[in-house]
Amino acid sequence: MYLRDSHLNIIARIETLYNGDQQIYNMHGNLLGSFRVVGNITVDVHGNVVGFGNLLAMLL
Repeated sequence: MYLRDSHLNIIARIETLYNGDQQIYNMHGNLLGSFRVVGNITVDVHGNVVGFGNLLAMLL
């Protein structure tokens, strides 16, 4: 899934993995963080917990 701005430019991509986890990448393809289904937490690229639930859009 792609996230777009008001001009329809791609600003991020969310990829769903085989186990249901999701990862978010910026427009240059750099990993920003991931959502882990087990534990229901979102972590940044360094492994720090951002919060509970799917908060991937907050990492932009």
